[in-house]
Amino acid sequence: RLSRHSGRVSIRQRPDSANSEEGTDARVRHLSRHQSRRLAGRSPGRPPGRPPGRSAAGGASLVLRLLSRRVGILPEATCSAVVTLSVAQIESLGEALLEFTDRSDLQTWLAQQQQQLAAAVQQLTTQLGALSPQVAATVQVLSAEQLAELQSARANWTNEADLATWLQAQTETDETLGF
Repeated sequence: RLSRHSGRVSIRQRPDSANSEEGTDARVRHLSRHQSRRLAGRSPGRPPGRPPGRSAAGGASLVLRLLSRRVGILPEATCSAVVTLSVAQIESLGEALLEFTDRSDLQTWLAQQQQQLAAAVQQLTTQLGALSPQVAATVQVLSAEQLAELQSARANWTNEADLATWLQAQTETDETLGF
């Protein structure tokens, strides 16, 4: 907590913060990314004054800078592919890039992401019939983590409305957690 007295800035620590951080760190390791953000006390919604969509552009920009430092200068086509990723996909890429050693690792990751998304849409189409363009587009922006959750949940679905309800719940969770 910051306070200003006589033009000086001082930092005060809450007495309970040290104990709660140790317990939180142990629990966060075993939770999904969404649950860990909620547990860490991240405020829901977008910060005041931040326009919608800015976090996606800012996230892509940051990931592109990190990728350039990690694997070297990226071709324009690769940069374009990264910029078109959803916020959830950019977050997944941000975690994955820590393991990259060269540009081929990034190319492989992007190709695998596209293959997973195409396979998910194909499986859903086989199971539920033709998907509306809006539902198919929403599936196309899911992260790898969300695709895994989708694979588990889809056994209970009998029609596109079930899928749409699940996708809406994912969107609401992301908005509540500030994505």
